[in-house]
Amino acid sequence: MKKLICISQKESCAEDFFVRTEKILKQGVFAFILREKSLSAGEYEELALKLLPVAKKYSSPFFLNGHYELACGLGLGIQLSFQAYRELRESPVPVGISVHSAEEAEYIVRHPKGISVSHILAGHVFPTDCKKGLAPRGLEFLSSVCKAVDKKIPVFGLGGVSPDNMPALYGTGAYGGAIMSSCMKSPDIEELFKKFAAV
Repeated sequence: MKKLICISQKESCAEDFFVRTEKILKQGVFAFILREKSLSAGEYEELALKLLPVAKKYSSPFFLNGHYELACGLGLGIQLSFQAYRELRESPVPVGISVHSAEEAEYIVRHPKGISVSHILAGHVFPTDCKKGLAPRGLEFLSSVCKAVDKKIPVFGLGGVSPDNMPALYGTGAYGGAIMSSCMKSPDIEELFKKFAAV
């Protein structure tokens, strides 16, 4: 499932979080991002360390979200906001960057800084419960991000992504899609991945 990035949301997980994470990693996803914004720094580190032995069993890259020092210390990828990337001078580990405009994506391409940029997350594209009340930016937005990047970095559409709308994502030039709620809440994660694989 190299066309999918899966993002964690532990509190909404349909089964034991470690069991679900291993099922996701087994699928060979492009990346798994440990998000968990509600945790303290100490709680987040504890969870990351517990997940590390599971993650090391599989080839799917394991990314931390916004905990730069911890990610570097563990040799894991790091997911950053665009602003955090702008302030970053160097990184010994791969970096994923979240963007909300074509201008931000263009900046990343024009200012590589010698940093290995793994991917760009662009969202939110479709309506999603995670962003209730906020209008989605839509496919035109995603298309503009992809044009700005010009295939130099894989772009993943984020927000409301499903097997049904993956063809529309591909139509913008996106490399793939990123999912959070569905990969955590789905009662049958293997069946969900089968549907994505069939697209």
